[in-house]
Amino acid sequence: TIPGSSRIGRCRACQLVFYAVDDACRRETEQLLKSEPYAHSDQTDHTLVVDEYPQPVTRAFLQAELLGTLIARQDPVILDIGCFDGSLLKELHRRFPGAELHGMDLNEHLRSRFPRDAGFHPLASRLEDIEGAFDLICLSHSMQYIKDTAALMGHLRRLIKPDGLLFVQVPHLAKNPFVLVFGDQYYSYTPTILRTILRRYGFAFSVVPN
Repeated sequence: TIPGSSRIGRCRACQLVFYAVDDACRRETEQLLKSEPYAHSDQTDHTLVVDEYPQPVTRAFLQAELLGTLIARQDPVILDIGCFDGSLLKELHRRFPGAELHGMDLNEHLRSRFPRDAGFHPLASRLEDIEGAFDLICLSHSMQYIKDTAALMGHLRRLIKPDGLLFVQVPHLAKNPFVLVFGDQYYSYTPTILRTILRRYGFAFSVVPN
């Protein structure tokens, strides 16, 4: 429910659009995202009809198809931040059987749903607990839920290899302005906003057609 006191703001420096609600509303949302019912909801079952495929496919399938053309190594080390049940990692595992796969999600109840096959590492609930150097870091529809962007960028710089790939997919504010009424999200983005933020922290930026 959107409270009557909610406001939409914009950063004067980077033009980031944010949804301003009170702390009580934020705590309620954070409790929901960490809850057991949310962990067992069908967040990754949504499918799309795409001309190139005879049957409906998942978002994770399409993302893995895209990333498969961008990853040079056959044994990449991959981290998915906000991985939920590991659907994207499972799709990447099918394409890169030798990959080392790490997931992070703040909902600890998802550990029972996270893959335990060879190549998968136990699910982490905090970025602070993750060590190593990654060829690919994914933020699939999760960046808008992370409040401290500066801290996130610090962790990304710490964890990604110098020639590593950072993959970000978020709702496009200019194409779908209704994302502004999603009260559970901190921020809304356009490619220009993402470019400004990522370049500020030393990342090259390009839009990948999909």
